[in-house]
Amino acid sequence: MYRRGEIPDIIPCTSLIRGFCKLGETRKAGRVLRIIEESGASPDVITYNVMISGFCKLGETDNALRVLDRMSVAPDVGKLERAMEVLDGMLQRGCLPDVFTYTILIEATCKESGVGQAMKLLDEMRSKGCKPDVVTYNVLINGMCKEGRVDEAIRFLSYMPTYGCNPNVISHNIVLRSMCSTGRWMDAEKLLEDMVQKRCSPSVVTFNILINFLCRKGLLGRAISVLEKMPEYGCTPNSLSYNPLLHGFCKEKKMKRAIEYLEIMVSRGCYPDIVTYNTLLTALCKDGKVEQRLFPVLITYNTVIDGLSKVGKTETALELLEEMVVKRLRPDIITYSSIVAGLSREGKIEEAIRIFHELKNLSVRANAITYNAIILGLCKLRQTDRCMPTESTYTTLIEGLAYEGMAKEALDLLNELSSRGVVKKNSMQNVVVSI
Repeated sequence: MYRRGEIPDIIPCTSLIRGFCKLGETRKAGRVLRIIEESGASPDVITYNVMISGFCKLGETDNALRVLDRMSVAPDVGKLERAMEVLDGMLQRGCLPDVFTYTILIEATCKESGVGQAMKLLDEMRSKGCKPDVVTYNVLINGMCKEGRVDEAIRFLSYMPTYGCNPNVISHNIVLRSMCSTGRWMDAEKLLEDMVQKRCSPSVVTFNILINFLCRKGLLGRAISVLEKMPEYGCTPNSLSYNPLLHGFCKEKKMKRAIEYLEIMVSRGCYPDIVTYNTLLTALCKDGKVEQRLFPVLITYNTVIDGLSKVGKTETALELLEEMVVKRLRPDIITYSSIVAGLSREGKIEEAIRIFHELKNLSVRANAITYNAIILGLCKLRQTDRCMPTESTYTTLIEGLAYEGMAKEALDLLNELSSRGVVKKNSMQNVVVSI
C-alpha cells in the first residue's frame, strides 16, 4: 500500500503498533510508525501514546523520547529538559499531549531519574493545562514508596483532594503495602480505618496485603480479626486471604487450627488452591502425626480430581473417586464439589444431579459451590424450570439457619418471605413450631 503511494489508515495502523508492542516487538512497531509518517499521514496523539507506552514498558526511554523528538526538534540537553521541550513542540504543532502521554513519561522518569525529576514533569503538565488524573498520582506515590519515602507518600495521599483528585483504593493499597514492608502495621491498620471514613471502599487486595503481613509477623490473632471483618465491607475472602493463615498455623505447628481453618474456608464456599494443599501437605509430612497420616493422601486426590474436572476429564476423575472408596479414603465435599462442577460444565447435568442426591446418603453436606454448579449446569441447558426455588426450598433454608443456632436470622428471613407472599401463613406456623 505504502509503496503504491497510498496513504495508510491511522486506526488499523495504530492497532498494528499496539499489537507489536504487546508482543515486545517495538522495532516492528516503530517501523509501522515511520511508514505512517513517511506516507504523509498525520499520526494522532493516540498513535504516539501507544508507541511511547510500548517503549517505556520495555525500559526503552531513550527510544520513547526519540519518538517525541521526531515530532519536534529539540536541543541536545538533559533527558527531562529535552522531553519538556519536545512536549512544547507537540503543543506548537497542534498535536496536544494528553494525560496518558504525560503519565507514561512521568512513570518512565520515576524509574530512570527518580521522583524528584518526575515531580518537575508534573508541574510542567499542569502549566500546560493538562489535569493529572488518579493514575498519574498513583505513579508518583508508587515511585515515592519504592524510594523508601513512605511518609512523603502518606502526605501526598492526604493532599490529593486539594489537587482536585480523590485517591482511590489502588492509591491506598500502594501505601499500605509499603507500610507493611517497612514493619509499620499499626499505621497500616489506621490507614484502613481512614479509607473507610473517607468512603473509599477497601478491596479484597487491601485486606490480603494486611493479612499476609500480619501472618508473616506471627500476629495470627490480628490476621484472623482482619479476615473476619472483610464481609462487613462487602469483600469475600479468597484463597489468598486464607493461605497466609494456614501457613502461619503450620509454621507454629498448630495443625489442628490449620485444618480447622481449611474446613471454615470450604464451608464458606472458598476452594483451596494448589498453594493451600502444598502448605498443609508439607506441614503434615513434617509433623508425622499418626492420626492425620491419611489427610495428605486425601489432599493429593482432591488436587488431582479438581484439576481433571477443570480440564474436562471427569470420567478419569470419577475413576479416582472410586479408587478412593476402595482404599477406604473418605471423599469430602471438596472432592464431590469438584466432580459436580466438572460434570455441569460438560453438560452432564443428570449425572451431576445423581451425585448431588447421593451426598445425603453419604452424610456429606453440600455447600454453596455444589448448589451453584448444579444451578449453572441447568441454566446452560436452558432447564431453569428445574432450578426455580419453591416454598419448600425457602422453609428448608430457614430451618437450616435455625439448626445452626441462627434463630434470629431465621425468624427475620421467615417474616420477610411471608410479607412478600413467598411463604404461606400455615407453612410459616409449621416452621415457627419446628424452630
